[in-house]
Amino acid sequence: MVSNELTLNQAFQLASYGVSLYECIDKEDYKLVYFNNISKGIWGFSETSINQIVSLNNDTSEQMKEFFRNRSSLLNEESKVEMKSLIVGEEGSELEIYSSKIVYNKRDYMLELIKRTNPRRKALNQEEDMEAFLYDKQLNLPKSFIFMDRLKHALSQVTRSNFMVTVIMISMSELDEVEINYGKIIMSELIMILSNKLQSILRQGDTTSKFSDHKFGVILSNTTISEVNMINKRIIDTLSKPIQIDEYEFMFNVRTGIATFTKGSNKNARELVREAKNNIQKIKNISSHEYLRENEAEFSILLKRAMDAEALEVYYQPQYHLSSGKVVSAEALLRWRHPEIGYISPVDFIPLAEEVGLINKLGFYVIEKVANDIRYLTKDNLQVKIGINLSVRQLLLKDKFIKKVKLLLNDIEVKLIEFEITESLIGEDSLINYIQELKELGYSIALDDFGSERSNLARVSVLPLDVIKLDNSFMLNIESDAKKRIIVTSIIHMAHQLGLKVVVEGVENKNQFDKVAHMKADIIQGNFISTPVGITSLRNKLKEQEKINEN
Repeated sequence: MVSNELTLNQAFQLASYGVSLYECIDKEDYKLVYFNNISKGIWGFSETSINQIVSLNNDTSEQMKEFFRNRSSLLNEESKVEMKSLIVGEEGSELEIYSSKIVYNKRDYMLELIKRTNPRRKALNQEEDMEAFLYDKQLNLPKSFIFMDRLKHALSQVTRSNFMVTVIMISMSELDEVEINYGKIIMSELIMILSNKLQSILRQGDTTSKFSDHKFGVILSNTTISEVNMINKRIIDTLSKPIQIDEYEFMFNVRTGIATFTKGSNKNARELVREAKNNIQKIKNISSHEYLRENEAEFSILLKRAMDAEALEVYYQPQYHLSSGKVVSAEALLRWRHPEIGYISPVDFIPLAEEVGLINKLGFYVIEKVANDIRYLTKDNLQVKIGINLSVRQLLLKDKFIKKVKLLLNDIEVKLIEFEITESLIGEDSLINYIQELKELGYSIALDDFGSERSNLARVSVLPLDVIKLDNSFMLNIESDAKKRIIVTSIIHMAHQLGLKVVVEGVENKNQFDKVAHMKADIIQGNFISTPVGITSLRNKLKEQEKINEN
């Protein structure tokens, strides 16, 4: 009991308000049985006040007399259990008092909480509360209900003039995964960067707001169709660019939906926003595969334009070397950022490039990009081996291919390039000589996606290889599938016996990483190590790694 009383007393002493407890003697009188330090300072209590009857005196102000009368009334009325009072002092300070009747051990008590406030501070707090209610302080954007209110106002202006109001809704579906994979802090920082980018490209007087479903909305007033299209393109181009946060790089498929309102339109604000959102959905429903097939006739023109505009970007997926504990190599991966449907998968556009005879142009485009990026890294004394995928059609160029490679990579150290071939090349005896020639030039040769087709280690043993890369299908259920672990361990062991290094692709989590490390693989590649990143992010990763090694 004693410890409970002490705990309660400590709690009251730590409170940010005054606490007083009175025992009711009768319907008129009550005596003070407890007070904390704040209450002591406000009421002027002292230790001699304990167990004293509280009574009015002639010096009590009219406000206080009114308060005491109301408190007595509270004691007398059985139906009433609490009351709130506000007493204003001469200097403008205020006392907020909360009185409540309680029963303990069949005795009546009055618990009173009291707080002194400054009305100026209170008004400022109210102003801040109102601002927080209306605006997202972190993003410096009006909240969505203010967006809707401004849209209603803009629509009402159209009925009295001839200008157009446009709503653009902006969607980045990959945002849904960011919080799950990277946490709330990264997510908040990312949203703030996107918000700042968006505000930087809009005109003064335009309104933008973030909606709850990770969409941004924009209101454009007094615009023409050409201006809307120009602003829409600027939004997509700006928000699609890579964003670097710490060691992570983010890039989004930015999709927009547009709805317009002109004089004579009968849509309301809510319907206009819904229409803009629906127009996003229409674009989302078109897959990159469907888009390319629908535009197959002009695919050559689209792809050539993309290469000329450098809309085809080379990303790099770092590879972790278990022996050194460092990233010293990466695979070059091609990405196509389309202004309307976002990123088009290489799975969709590379087969089409082969069909229309552009695969060689595309292949040399990648080699040239990689060479430029290696030069960029070399300026910072950073070295990393880059794996470049080759196609059968490139090797069919034979001597022309070798000549072109020498030209594009003339100043690049051969140890920094690894050419990756697929199992489909294993049966092309006429092309093996050209792979051998690349090997003799000093380039490393890797067999990609080993295990995805009819794999033959005996056949592999006679090829001019340095590395085999296990297909990512081996990682599916590797944690629980004992037979698959035996197969992978056996492949790694036999590859080592043949003098080959082994890269395991598709490692997505720590359990898979631990299993593969236990199997004595040489190199690990997958999203657990890193997602594919742009050259700037790769540079930052290597610089950070260098700092850690120095320390």
